[in-house]
Amino acid sequence: MNFPSPTGPALPRNEVFVMYLDFFRERMIDKVASLPLDALIVSVVPTDWTALELVRHLTYVKMRWLDWGFEGKSVDEPWGDHLGDRWFVSPDDSLDSLVEALRNRGVQSAEIVRRHDLDELGQPGT
Repeated sequence: MNFPSPTGPALPRNEVFVMYLDFFRERMIDKVASLPLDALIVSVVPTDWTALELVRHLTYVKMRWLDWGFEGKSVDEPWGDHLGDRWFVSPDDSLDSLVEALRNRGVQSAEIVRRHDLDELGQPGT
């Protein structure tokens, strides 16, 4: 996927926003998928999170910000990417399952963005 061109045909702002979200999500997935297994499950950064934890976290962030925080939908586990005060990945999660969940969340996020004007104020949930 190529970086969305700022000089391409004029599109509605929400479509431009979706294009950038898609681009950066796929770039992150490409980067994480290129890592060896040990780099996926062992932290190499001062924050102590792993690459797999980041993928899971991004999925939940999109849900928290858009479904729960913007559209005010009820969310069963808004903090399901946390265990105590840190991010976590379930032993049942794999790179493939986490990437699939992130891409599915990307589709849902795009639908939300397309349903609303970008100037619209959100209606956060409880």
